Amino acid sequence: MVNALLDEVRVAVLPGSDFYMPATSLGVRVAGVDFDGSQALETWPGYTHVTDEYFRSVSGKIEQGCERIAKFVNNLE
Repeated sequence: MVNALLDEVRVAVLPGSDFYMPATSLGVRVAGVDFDGSQALETWPGYTHVTDEYFRSVSGKIEQGCERIAKFVNNLE
């Protein structure tokens, strides 16, 4: 599944088996590290003021990756 995600939707994830999940499990680990940390630190509005627009402005690639994974999974059904 991790190879299919990379090949088909261009999202890299780690197999759950790397984290002691059964090899037959469809679990994966996603790291949310592809964001603009400098911008986030400079513009952090505080927990209660984070909006969807702010989230997209500093971590749009993470959101796009999650959307691609969701589309991939929905196409399996």
